[in-house]
Amino acid sequence: MRGIDSVDHRLFVEDVSEHKLLQSDDWGKTFSADKGMPSGVISISKILRFKSRIYLRGVNRKGVVGVYGAAPVPGDERFKWSRATLTSKVPTTSLATDFNADARYLYVGQYGDPQPGPRVFRSPDGAHWELAFGPAIGIRHIHGLAADPYHPGDVWMTLGDGVPAVWLSKDYGAPGTWRNVVESSSWQSVQISFTRSWVYLAADTKAQTFFVIDRKTLKPRLGTREYYQSIHPAGSPAGTRYLWDAFFGAVDPRTGIYYCVANDDSSHGIGRGGTWQGFFAVPRIGAPVRVLDPGGEGISMNGEVLIGGGRVWSGQWSVPELG
Repeated sequence: MRGIDSVDHRLFVEDVSEHKLLQSDDWGKTFSADKGMPSGVISISKILRFKSRIYLRGVNRKGVVGVYGAAPVPGDERFKWSRATLTSKVPTTSLATDFNADARYLYVGQYGDPQPGPRVFRSPDGAHWELAFGPAIGIRHIHGLAADPYHPGDVWMTLGDGVPAVWLSKDYGAPGTWRNVVESSSWQSVQISFTRSWVYLAADTKAQTFFVIDRKTLKPRLGTREYYQSIHPAGSPAGTRYLWDAFFGAVDPRTGIYYCVANDDSSHGIGRGGTWQGFFAVPRIGAPVRVLDPGGEGISMNGEVLIGGGRVWSGQWSVPELG
């Protein structure tokens, strides 16, 4: 799963085994023939809709990350991609969560360890780009960027590792408007999502499931006291543990139900990291964790959590939304 066209309600899927880009016009019931990738692109991090066009962020054979645009087309018709309009060279890499848009701008953050530090760019048209943040000396990663749909102009950013965790711009990410609103890295997170009252942050701390921020106070708190890794994976051998980070997760703004997936085993021999993936939901702030799919071992199913068409999507996973 690589993205959703929020206007025409289409899904985009990368078939990594055959190097194809597929589209579904009926929420995953059927898929198109190969729609075609941009020239030289070998891997896609994300596809999204911005204004009247589809935009893709992907990596070419030389490891260069680029942003490409195309007009949306139905069915089996192939995309006609532009040349890359913004490129970032190695060691900069690409996270799906640092590529997002609102009604005015397309936003791109750099993940990885670029020197002298990562940057954020914004574009009003997908072709012309402005440096909006950085280079940020002493900061390794930009984990996520997301515009608040309930407060136009507010753009949130999460950083890592071991640095001030959450930043906010009140002016569409304009240069000089970013301020740190959550300093401690104990609130480090990746994917950002929203309801009218709360900002939701998918935890990247190896100790919590997710966080929320009250817009009025800008104070973070636990979204649930239950760490999903405390749940034993159903059907697994004794001693099995879920992977210990759920840094991909999103709230359904209609219901307030939060969904996340277990990913990342960075235990480095400690033995706590776990080997099992799973799909979870938290019905409301403060509620316990519910297992939607007990998952499995080493199946590499996860990715950015997306919601649409009555289902929740993440990597190779698709589960029905809870009522």
